[in-house]
Amino acid sequence: MRQTPPPCMIKALGKIVKLKKARPLSIHDFHLPLCDILLDLVEQDIDGPFALRFSQLAHSLSHDFINLATLAGQLLWYEGVTPDMSRSPDLLAISGAAESYLIFLRTACDVIAGAFAMFCIEPRKQGQVPGKSFHDLIRWAKDNPTRIFEAFRFLPEHWDWFMELRGIRDKLIHLGYDLNIYTDRISFLLILMPTGESELQLLHGGYKQEDYHPDQPPRFKQYPLLPLLKRFTENVLGLAAQLAKAIGEQRKHKYSQTHVLNGVYIPALHHILSYKMPVEQHPVSPKQEHILRIKAWYLVRAGDYLKALNFGYPSNFWWHFVIRISELFGETPPSHMSDPQYPDYRDSEILIEWRLIFAKEGKRFGLLLRDATCVKKDGQPTLRDQIDAFKRQFEIESAALVLNSHVNPENQLAELVADSDPIRAAESAFGLLTSPIGKSSDSVQNQKEE
Repeated sequence: MRQTPPPCMIKALGKIVKLKKARPLSIHDFHLPLCDILLDLVEQDIDGPFALRFSQLAHSLSHDFINLATLAGQLLWYEGVTPDMSRSPDLLAISGAAESYLIFLRTACDVIAGAFAMFCIEPRKQGQVPGKSFHDLIRWAKDNPTRIFEAFRFLPEHWDWFMELRGIRDKLIHLGYDLNIYTDRISFLLILMPTGESELQLLHGGYKQEDYHPDQPPRFKQYPLLPLLKRFTENVLGLAAQLAKAIGEQRKHKYSQTHVLNGVYIPALHHILSYKMPVEQHPVSPKQEHILRIKAWYLVRAGDYLKALNFGYPSNFWWHFVIRISELFGETPPSHMSDPQYPDYRDSEILIEWRLIFAKEGKRFGLLLRDATCVKKDGQPTLRDQIDAFKRQFEIESAALVLNSHVNPENQLAELVADSDPIRAAESAFGLLTSPIGKSSDSVQNQKEE
């Protein structure tokens, strides 16, 4: 079960915010050490000669990463829904979002270059350091290693991945390449195509055999999209963290961890950094295809990435629970599903109630899903009444109340399933719901073995 985050987890749509003191962060927070230490230095000397520049750099870098989080949310949602329906018109939006993501990564590198130039050399010599272009800076650093303070001589280590990122960006912006998206209804592939070159060659009569050189890179370069974006994001974050560490050593200051990125799309930044390809081998098994379609159904039902977060997407207890119990109920998705209900002020992630109804063999089965912290021991009679009212309202054969942690109420409800493991909870709930029509826990075990 995900740990309950601190109060007031969403302070802004998207910006860098100041905390009163360091605290555990929620999924809507992201700590960038470089922004944190730059703003610490501003607060130490708000009238200092570099206060404005430090503030500008910190907010510029945070702006880039908030944009990256927003784009990541769109791309992750798009990929998740591809098994469920034809998304061909969306491929243009996906291509635009992916191209923008790469450009913001490249822009973030230039912001980091500006910060590097402020600290890597004596203040009176800062004008000698290229501080506007990361490409110019890294070439200068390779050619002038002894002119840089020793703690900052790590920059050439980042040459390879940066030149790869720069090469892709330059092809898109300057050389007439197209970023085409291909989907196999499981994941996205990015295909770089030299459209400008191809169109010109077509006017010359098309490519001939002699135009192909086996010792040269292919004209059409293909990448798995989200793994590529994840890798470059990790590279840029690693560079920024390395610079923050060097600044901390130079200034003898440990960043305060009180300046964090906060916003509605920040969970997507965590999500893309933990992203794994959904399927490693093709073709997928019928069972895996079924699970992919279930996930896609819930994402389409949510409508976008932000609302999918309310379903627990991508890793919350309730997301794993509804996917597993939907798998057990078979091909048909829920016949009724309410919107998940949370506290009015959204000062926590506690699920108050979520209702689902499944139909199977001509009967209807209902689920009331709640975070265990919403249930008190003295609330059992009320819960009993709510379950009965739920069954009457929807003409349900049987219903279950599911809690996401182990509890032991004084008056145990027969319809209660309480478990901190979402898969086990789903299987227990399925057995409880279907046992009146001759099913047993053995049926769940048989489906697991299949």
